[in-house]
Amino acid sequence: MSRLIDTIAAERATGVKQGTIRQWLRRGKLTAHGHDYYGRALVDLDEFDQVTDRRHTACKSERASSH
Repeated sequence: MSRLIDTIAAERATGVKQGTIRQWLRRGKLTAHGHDYYGRALVDLDEFDQVTDRRHTACKSERASSH
């Protein structure tokens, strides 16, 4: 079951800035699942977690290979 939240709630839940979330939406890294009353994109928190986990894994492997 998907957990849809707006970009403000996503920022509060994850610490990732709204601007970054909007960039990920434009670039196709995240999927917008509609919009709320105020026009904010709704994102699936599970999908969001997958994207951020991949980013952290990539950053860790880059750091490890640079040493």
